[in-house]
Amino acid sequence: EEEWLPDLKGDFSESSLDRMVLQTVLSRLSVEERQIVILHSVEGFKHREIAQILDMPLGTALSKYHRALSKLRKMLEEEEK
Repeated sequence: EEEWLPDLKGDFSESSLDRMVLQTVLSRLSVEERQIVILHSVEGFKHREIAQILDMPLGTALSKYHRALSKLRKMLEEEEK
């Protein structure tokens, strides 16, 4: 399916369920928001580097990152209900 999604084979331990929830909420972000979150949080790129990679101003990359994190928090809170 999508390359950035981890392989979820194996038993459904708590960490597997956590990964499934995270995978689900990440998939609800726009492609651009997901790219920014993955590049920063998973790949370790700095926001300035992400802005260059995605050819956007630094301020735009930062605002999209923070907006995406807010969306993720809200979605995760809804998943916990």
